[in-house]
Amino acid sequence: MKRKYSESDIELAIKEHHRNPDIKISNLAEKFKIPRTTLVGRLRGAKCKKGQPATNTKLKAVEEKSICTYIDHLDSLNLAVRPELITDAANYILKERSSPDLQPDDIPVVGKLWTSRFIRRNKYLKQRQQVIEAKRKAAEDPDVINNYFQLLKKAIIGFGITPEDTWNMDESGFRIGVGKDQLIITKRHHKHYFSSPENRESATVIEAISAGGSFIPAFVILSGKQHMARWYSKGLDGKMKISVTSTGYTNDEITFNWLEHFEEHTKKQQVGAWRLLILDGHGSHHTIEFIQYCRDHGIIPFGMPAHLTHILQPLDVVIFQPLKHYYRKNLDIILRDGIANISKPEFLYLIQKSREQTLQHSSILSAFRNTGIWPFDPLVVLRKVTAKRGLRTPSPLLTNKVTENSGSPEFDTPYTCRQANLLADDVTKELLDSPLAPALTQKLQNLIKGTIFHATTALQLLRSQADKAEATEAFWRRRSGKNRPLQVGGTLQMDNARHMVRNKDEADEQEVIAKAVDTVTKTFKSNVTKPLEWRITQLRKAWWMFEDNKERIVDALKKDLNKHRQEALPIDVVGIQSAILEALKHIKAWNADERPARTNPLNLLGGARIRREPKGVALIISAWNYPFMELFEPMVAAIAAGCTTILKPSELAPASQELITRIVPRYLD
Repeated sequence: MKRKYSESDIELAIKEHHRNPDIKISNLAEKFKIPRTTLVGRLRGAKCKKGQPATNTKLKAVEEKSICTYIDHLDSLNLAVRPELITDAANYILKERSSPDLQPDDIPVVGKLWTSRFIRRNKYLKQRQQVIEAKRKAAEDPDVINNYFQLLKKAIIGFGITPEDTWNMDESGFRIGVGKDQLIITKRHHKHYFSSPENRESATVIEAISAGGSFIPAFVILSGKQHMARWYSKGLDGKMKISVTSTGYTNDEITFNWLEHFEEHTKKQQVGAWRLLILDGHGSHHTIEFIQYCRDHGIIPFGMPAHLTHILQPLDVVIFQPLKHYYRKNLDIILRDGIANISKPEFLYLIQKSREQTLQHSSILSAFRNTGIWPFDPLVVLRKVTAKRGLRTPSPLLTNKVTENSGSPEFDTPYTCRQANLLADDVTKELLDSPLAPALTQKLQNLIKGTIFHATTALQLLRSQADKAEATEAFWRRRSGKNRPLQVGGTLQMDNARHMVRNKDEADEQEVIAKAVDTVTKTFKSNVTKPLEWRITQLRKAWWMFEDNKERIVDALKKDLNKHRQEALPIDVVGIQSAILEALKHIKAWNADERPARTNPLNLLGGARIRREPKGVALIISAWNYPFMELFEPMVAAIAAGCTTILKPSELAPASQELITRIVPRYLD
C-alpha cells in the first residue's frame, strides 16, 4: 500500500480502536488507508519515526554535543583542532562506554566518513593551519609582558629618559641575491620566470632607531676575511660601517664595535643625561665589556623577555619586514634589468636604497607607538595578546584516578562515563513504564541528558590533560642525550645507529673522566689549594651555592625520591650549610702548626713543628638516596683540608645529577 496517510489518520484510527476494541485491525487499517503492520506497531506503543532522532548513529546526540563543547573549549584556547582529533575523541567515548569485557577488536569505532559528516552537521569550518613558532606562542604571557612594561616605566622615570634618548637596536639577516616572487600584470596565461642569482652568502645589518624618529648610519657585517676595495664605491653613505666575519653573522667583538659606532652617532644628539638602549637577549649584548662600556658612556641597556621581540621590539614589529620587502623588490628590479651577478657591492647598494625607503620618520614613530613604548601604553600590546589568546579562566578538572564502582548503577552514584550511560539507560526504561506526570518525565530525561553530557565532556578534558602530559614527557625524552653527528652521508639502520651512539657515549665518558682527573691533579700539584684564603673562599662560594639554589635542590629531590620539603631542606641544604659554617669557624685552628709532644726533652730545645699537608685528589661518589648530603659533606672536609675533589653524582637520581652538574661549575673553582 502506497503511503497516502498522515499522522492524524493514525491518531484517528487509534482513537476508534480504543472506543471499539472488537473491531478488526485489518478493517480499521483499510478504512483509514494505513498499512496493517504500521497500525499494529503503533497500537503496541511504537512512535512515529518522523522527527525522531536517528537510532543507527554511533554516538548519542548528547555525546556529540559534548564533543562540540570540547572543540569549542580547545578553540577558545587557540589550540588547533584537527579532524583526526575529533575522530579520536568519538572513538574514545565509544570505548569508555563499552563493556570492559570486550576484546580490542570488538570495541565499536566511527566510520571513515563520520568525522566529515559531523563537521558539516555541526556547522564547523575547515581552515588551513598557519605555523607559529611554539616558543613565541608559549611566551605570550600577559603577566610577563606587564612586568616588562613596569620595569621599563621604572627605568624611564628613574633616569629621566626622553623619546630622543630611547633607542632600539637589533640585527637582521639577509641572503645576498635571494629575491621573491612578485606580482606582474600580463594578458598571457602561461607561467612567467626570470633568472635568479646563485649567490646565497649571508650578511647581517644592525639597525638602531629612536622614539624621536631618528636612526644611525648602517652597520653591515659581510662574510669574508678581507675588506675589498670594490665594496667602498662612490654613492654609498660615507658613515656606513662594514665588518667581516667568516659566517656573515655577528659575534661579541663585532657587537662591541657596533656599540662604539652607536656611541659615536648618538652622543651628539643626546638630550638628557642617559640613553636607554632596548635590545633582545642575544648573548653578545650581555658581555662584561658591553655592559661596562655602557656604564662608562651613560647608556642603559634594557633587555626584553625571551621570545617576545615579535610583539615588543619596534624594529621587529614595524621596520624589518618592510626593509626586507624593499630589498627583495629592488633586487628583482635589477635582475629584470639583466644584472644577474649579485655580489657584495650590489648588496651594499640595495641595502642603502632599501633603508632610504624604509626608515621614514613616520615609520619609526609608528614602531615605538605600536609596541607601547612611546607614548607609553602597555595596553597596545596587551590587547593584541589577549585577543589572540582568547583568554578564558579554565574550569577545574576532575581527578582521573577514580575506581570503577562494582555496585549496581541503579543505586550507586556514577563516577565514570560508562556508569553514567548505564544508569541513564536504566532510568529511561523505568520512565517509559512509570505513571509519572509527562512534565516530570521530561525534566528527568533532561537531567539524564545533562549528566551524560557533563560526564562525556569531563572525559575529554581528562584525556586532553593526559595526552598533553604524555606529549611533554615524550618531548623531553627525545631531547635527552647529546645531539651529535654519526656519519657523513650514506644510510643507517636504527639499531646500528643506537649502537654507535652507545659506543660514542662510552668513549666520551672515559675521555671526560680522564680529563677531569688530569685537571684536578694538575691543580693540586700547582699548590693553589694550599693557602687558607683559597680554601675559605671556596667554602663561602659553596655556602652561597646552596643558598641560591635551595628551591631547585628541593624540587630535584621531590622528582627523584618524592622527598617532602620538610625532610629535604634540613638534611640536604641546611645540614650541608651548617657543615660549611663549622669548617669556616675552625679551619684556621685545624690547619695551624702544632708543637710536638713535650715528653721528649729534646723537643724543648728546638723549634720543631707539626704541619698538616693536603693529601691530594679525593674521589667522592654519592648514593642515590642522599644525592646531595653524601656528596657535599665529604667535599666540605676535602676543601678545608686543601685537597682537590672529583664529584660523581648518582645516575639513579637524574634530576639531582643534572642540577649538580649545572651549579657546581658556576660556583666552585
